[in-house]
Amino acid sequence: MKPVEQVKRVVELKPTICSACGALLLGEDADAVRHQVTELPVEMPTGGFGPRAQATIGYFTGRMGMSQRDVEESMGAVFHTDVSLGSIPAQEERVSAALAEPVEEARITRVGELLREGATLTCDKTRRTCENLLDLEVALWTFVRVEGVEPTHNDTERRGRRAVLWRRRSFGTQSEEGSRFVEIS
Repeated sequence: MKPVEQVKRVVELKPTICSACGALLLGEDADAVRHQVTELPVEMPTGGFGPRAQATIGYFTGRMGMSQRDVEESMGAVFHTDVSLGSIPAQEERVSAALAEPVEEARITRVGELLREGATLTCDKTRRTCENLLDLEVALWTFVRVEGVEPTHNDTERRGRRAVLWRRRSFGTQSEEGSRFVEIS
């Protein structure tokens, strides 16, 4: 979360009654909760869809996990906007490209904040872990700065992913031959 000094606009929302007991709330809360909203980049890619339609498609597929067919149907039913199935992946790519930099910046900032907060905790194990990660903080983000550096060991995991998904859907195999089939498929 950005410091208050770096934020363009602050909107203070103070409840007047307690939502739990209905008591009247007066005064200032020393431990007030802050919530930050990040605007979409001003330079959203141009094309057949405006920035709101692009953001909506990105939200539906990325955050809500909707299938492309469901997005096509929802855009038509809710917004009366005809969207072809083929244009949905193109919009996803545009939104991903536009949001890549702000998302990484926010992620790096937030992780750093959490690690610094964790380094002040009284739980020794948590504090030491956070302190150790802070010592390696620059190295933690090498994959962001250096092209070709993978952030995870996903290559290894991807090799077995199809078999894992198949096993989950089909409730496994019943024989050695079935297991061999899954291994070579």
